[in-house]
Formats: sequence, structure tokens, C-alpha cells
Amino acid sequence: MTTQPNRQMTTQPNGQMTAQPNRQLNRKRVLFATVPAEEHFNQMTGLAKSLQGLGCDVRWYTSGIFSEKLEKLNIPHYTFINAEDINPMNFIETLIYAFGNRSGEYYKDIQALYQSFPFDLMVADNTFSAIPLVRHKMNIPVVSIGKIPYPEDSEVYVPFENVMPYAYVYVTNGGFGGTHLSIRHNLPMVATGVYEGKNEVCVRIGRCKLGIDLKSEVPSPNAIQDAVNEALTASIYCGIVTLFF
Repeated sequence: MTTQPNRQMTTQPNGQMTAQPNRQLNRKRVLFATVPAEEHFNQMTGLAKSLQGLGCDVRWYTSGIFSEKLEKLNIPHYTFINAEDINPMNFIETLIYAFGNRSGEYYKDIQALYQSFPFDLMVADNTFSAIPLVRHKMNIPVVSIGKIPYPEDSEVYVPFENVMPYAYVYVTNGGFGGTHLSIRHNLPMVATGVYEGKNEVCVRIGRCKLGIDLKSEVPSPNAIQDAVNEALTASIYCGIVTLFF
């Protein structure tokens, strides 16, 4: 049985659930850092906006190719200065070396931006090779996000088993592990996934009333938002999962 989350939620006039500022997180400076790859960047935008909503000063260090997205997200952007960036002429070469040989360059940039933004915590994708430098040389906590623990030190991996009790709903692409964890922690799910057999998992989530199957590989943001609100409020899920408001 899940325990009550320590996060307070409010219902807006449009029916959406939003988080109230958290005293412990309010005004904390958080730097996100990612390698120049779409999947590594995209997986962290939701967390960044959530922390921003909880009162954190969130900023992002990554390639200039994400400037437009970060502007739309209203997140200040630090672009690569010493680190080699991607352009049409060096795209393949940069990707080959982005996961290892860029660590010293990333570290120089981060040291420089720290002078104007002395962040309290860095959140990085687990292929960002400057993680150990920031953690051990700058003595700043780092949280690594990804499918596998960062090889340098598994302590920086997000323990999803510990995170689940603080969630209200779980958005999944139909993976077995996450789905089982969600059931274990009594979380309603919003499932999206078609390929690699994930549609089999998603359809069972819907039929068993464990959540909502969006029946799409790439659902729109509005579709996800509507499904999350429904999973949080629809009485059909209350008999299967425990919700705290």
C-alpha cells in the first residue's frame, strides 16, 4: 500500500491538478544537463517543469539545437561554449564522442556558468560524462536519469521504487518493469506504446481498468494531459488504486 505523498495539490478552475510550491525546494537552484540527443533531452522536460512549479530556479545546459524548445518551456538556457556542438558538418562525429570525450569540455563550461548560477543540484541524463567531475570535484549533488545506472557510481541513479510513493499517476510507454511498479504502488496509469509488444501491455492496462490506454506511439501533449486528469479524478479507478488529495 502506498503512503500519502508529501506534495500538496490544488485543483484549478479548468479541472487540472497543479502542485503548490514546496518549502524544501522553493528557490533551490537546479541545473539540468544533457548530451545533444533528442531522447536524452525530451525525457527530462516534464521533471524540469515540475521542479519549476514547486519553486525551483531551473536552468539547462545543453546544445544550441534545443534553444527554441527551452524558450517555449520558459527555462533559461546555457549553450555549449567549450564543448563541441552539433552542426550538419560534424553531426556523426559529435555523436560518436559525445558520451565520453566531451567530459572535460562540459566540465569547463559548467565551472564557468557556476560563477553566475551557483546551483545546488545538477540533474543529468546518465550518459552525460561530466557527472563524476561535478559530483566529486565541485562537491555538488547529482541526480542521474536514464534506463540504466550511471556506470561511474550507481548511487546517482534515481530509485524509482522510492519515488513511486510520491506520485499520483504514472505515465508509461508500456514497459513491463514500470507497469509492475505502478501496480505495486497502487498508481493509476496512462499508457502509450505500440511497438515492441508494448501494445499488449497497454491494452491490458485499459481492459483491467488499471489506467487509460491511449493506443498511440506518439500521443499529443493534450491527449496525455486529458488522460492524466481523467486518471486522477475518474471514480472507475478509485476502487483499484488509492489517490490522495
